[in-house]
Amino acid sequence: MIKNYTRLLLAVFFLSSILGFSQTNYLQNSSFENWYVSPEAPENWSIANENNITKSIDATEGNFSLELDLNNTLVNQTELSTWNTSDIVLVPNTSHTFTFDYKVNTEAGNNLSAYLDVLKDEGSYTIQYIHEFIPLESDGNWHTYTFDFETESEEDYAFELTFRANTDPASSIKVDNFQVLGPETAVIPDKEALIALYYATDGPNWQRQWDLNAEITTWHGITTNSQGRVTELSLKSNNLNGTIPPEIQLLTELVKIELDRSLIYGQLPNKISGISTEFWNLTKLEEVNISNTELEGTLPPDIGQLISLKSLLLYNNNLTGNIPPEIGNLAKLEILGLGSNNFTGNIPSQLGQSNSLKSLVLSYNILEGNIPSSLSQISSLELLILDNNELTGTIPAELGQFTNLYRLSLDSNNLEGNIPNELSQLNNIETLDLAYNNLSGEIPESLGQLINLKYLELSGNNLTGEIPESLGQLTNLNNLQLGANDLTGAIPTSLGQLTNLLQLNLSNNNFSGKVPIFIQDDISSFSIQNNSLLFEDLTDVISNQSNIYYHPQTNLGVLYGSPTSLSEGEQFSLSVTETTHVNNTYQWRKDEVEIENETSSTFTIDSVTLEDAGKYDCVINNTIVTDLTLVKHFRRLLVTSVDDDKDGVLNEDDICPDTPYGEIVNRFGCSESQLSDNDDDQDGVPNANDVCENTPVGAVTGATGCSYQDILVPKQDDFTAKATSTSCPNTANGKLTVEFKVNQTHILIITGPNNFSANYTQQNGSTLTITDLEPGSYNIVANSEIGRLVGAPNVMFSLNIETPEEFISGKTVIDYTAKKASVVVSGSKNYQVLVNEKVYSFEVDNIKNQQLSFPLDKGSNIISIETDKICQGVFKDSIVLSNAILSPNPVEDILRVEGLDMMTDAQIIVSNLSGVTSLQDNYQINYGTLEMNISNLSPGVYMLTIVDGDKEINLKFVKK
Repeated sequence: MIKNYTRLLLAVFFLSSILGFSQTNYLQNSSFENWYVSPEAPENWSIANENNITKSIDATEGNFSLELDLNNTLVNQTELSTWNTSDIVLVPNTSHTFTFDYKVNTEAGNNLSAYLDVLKDEGSYTIQYIHEFIPLESDGNWHTYTFDFETESEEDYAFELTFRANTDPASSIKVDNFQVLGPETAVIPDKEALIALYYATDGPNWQRQWDLNAEITTWHGITTNSQGRVTELSLKSNNLNGTIPPEIQLLTELVKIELDRSLIYGQLPNKISGISTEFWNLTKLEEVNISNTELEGTLPPDIGQLISLKSLLLYNNNLTGNIPPEIGNLAKLEILGLGSNNFTGNIPSQLGQSNSLKSLVLSYNILEGNIPSSLSQISSLELLILDNNELTGTIPAELGQFTNLYRLSLDSNNLEGNIPNELSQLNNIETLDLAYNNLSGEIPESLGQLINLKYLELSGNNLTGEIPESLGQLTNLNNLQLGANDLTGAIPTSLGQLTNLLQLNLSNNNFSGKVPIFIQDDISSFSIQNNSLLFEDLTDVISNQSNIYYHPQTNLGVLYGSPTSLSEGEQFSLSVTETTHVNNTYQWRKDEVEIENETSSTFTIDSVTLEDAGKYDCVINNTIVTDLTLVKHFRRLLVTSVDDDKDGVLNEDDICPDTPYGEIVNRFGCSESQLSDNDDDQDGVPNANDVCENTPVGAVTGATGCSYQDILVPKQDDFTAKATSTSCPNTANGKLTVEFKVNQTHILIITGPNNFSANYTQQNGSTLTITDLEPGSYNIVANSEIGRLVGAPNVMFSLNIETPEEFISGKTVIDYTAKKASVVVSGSKNYQVLVNEKVYSFEVDNIKNQQLSFPLDKGSNIISIETDKICQGVFKDSIVLSNAILSPNPVEDILRVEGLDMMTDAQIIVSNLSGVTSLQDNYQINYGTLEMNISNLSPGVYMLTIVDGDKEINLKFVKK
């Protein structure tokens, strides 16, 4: 640290020696660039007896000048002064120069002039030090007035211009570029620091470069004060690449630094990989934004030294380690954004000391542990976003003390326990997101008190019980998400009265009963799939809502369980009683095969037979609720066989079912009289059932009339042979498998490419596997050991091992409304998709382009896709679902979209339903919210597309 400081002092001395000296202007806002509002007036200046003040763009220095309308009287003269606005201390006993530019707008002749008064404070009273008459030129051009004077003692000085006008009509005057220049002083070292930054971040390749020979006031992104010191450094989206050097600490007047990467199309990124430790010595810093820059490393405890800091934004970087507790020392901090990094450890309890904090965003990190109850001490907090971490424990009841909070996001963590009733005290809350945790218990009735709530997200938990009727009191609610819980009961009729409701998700629960009619008849997304709803429950609501998703629903009946057992001849009757809608249609099935002409709600078999055994169900549809199919499952039917001909052999084993009464039968149920004329080979099996017609005399046969020898002669169906394609090109890892279906000894000869040849003896009906084979054609010659002895023909197979095609995958396409993703793939017929911890398998007809679609069940989704061929690789992607809410809808003038937390700068495209673009512009996303004026659009239906890098959101709205 000492070495760095010494090097910086030498750099300052070196610049002073080479660049020389310059005069100091003692006046602040000398070119009228900074203005107050309501009413508008220039900062650091006092004006008396003005007729009118105008911020003019006709200027000689900077962007603005000051225009004063003068009174046409010599009594109430207009005064422009620095008195009581700033302390100006001049060097004593030294020459100084006062100068300013002016333009008189009317030809007022000699009737317009001014007096310059230099005043100074000698302790207890103010004296007039200089009183100088100034004649003014009135030809409508800019002129410069200069006055030299000497100072006496070291006092506070003030400068006052009194304009005298006696014209008709009244005159006006523009003034600009005021300067009080003192003795020559050394150059401030800010330029050296900026040059160091330039070269440390690959300045020659910046998109907007600096001319290092020009004044720093001309450099892109640099703002200076009246003393020429750098106060603001804004270089976002300028292709910076490198680190922030130690020389940064020379910018001791720096108030604001912006090095973030704006993701608007056509702009270049910044890659700031590191920050020198000296950066944390800039105690005047108020705003820091180094987001989206691939910044690495940890946050040092030195951050606690930035005592003036009001805003710290380090979103979307690669920062690691713990969040230092010293961050709680920043008493003036209002905005803290550390989302989308790799921070670990606990949330520091010291953040509770940040009494000025309004926005705290720590989402998309790896933070763990409990949410500190100390955060409740931050009474000023308006935004608390902690989603997508690994936080555990319960939601602190103390969070209910955030009376100013308008957004609370805790989704996608590991929080458990009940939802605290105390959250009902958040009177100003607009967004409450607790989704995808392990919360249990019932939804508190008290949440109905949150009358400002617009977005309530409780999906993906273990919540039970019914939806409270009180939620119908949330008249401002736009979005209600309760999917993927264990909620039961009927949907409250009070929800149907929510006039502002735009999105409603009740899917994947256990709701039953009639779905109410909604007064808002154009909900943009209404999801109610995978509940226990019947056709009767849905007929009214589907006629009321055009964007409702209601299928599938939970099927009826018992799919598994103890079977129903009947004896042959008994009656078997089934009925569908759960749904009785008059527009129902029924189709009974056995083992999933339709039973002809069985299309009523009841199915009966008067006398069951062995063939009637199986699984029965009824497929139910409805001519009004057309997209929904329900299946009523019944337990499997078992039928016990009987012995109709009373010969001692049950019907199911009796191949001679009509044996005369009293005759002796063999084990197949056949008597001598039944065999005398129709058993040619005399093996005890009638010709009609005899598969082996020439059984040797005396051979023991089975039910098909085949002897042991017949069985051991190999047949094509005794084998199953398969070839597995090689997994990688130029790699011998193909595989052949031969499965033996009969239990005997087999001998195989396998030949293949490059003189491959091998013999195998396989016993006991097992499976032979041969690995590490090259691509090519293989021939298999197989026979049984007995088959060889009796001269039975060989069984032959020809198999081909191929090198697989390349696995190709396209871009992941997201349907944010349906929470689904789609990827186009090629190269295989079998794919396995892993979404977080859920597996989806796909089998397609060919290896050409196939679209795989699958649901996204969390806010943050990790996706991997692979084939059944090892070397084809794995496609991976990560997707963050948007919780975007568009309101109001329909909209008249100002359109507002909330829930854009992962966006900073975005490209906005508004197009009609024919795809014609009506509006396209770039917008800044502040605190996850976009606001835009669409008053110029014609009435109609439009699509809003929001693009930020690889994130894209599409929303539909109606313009009044």
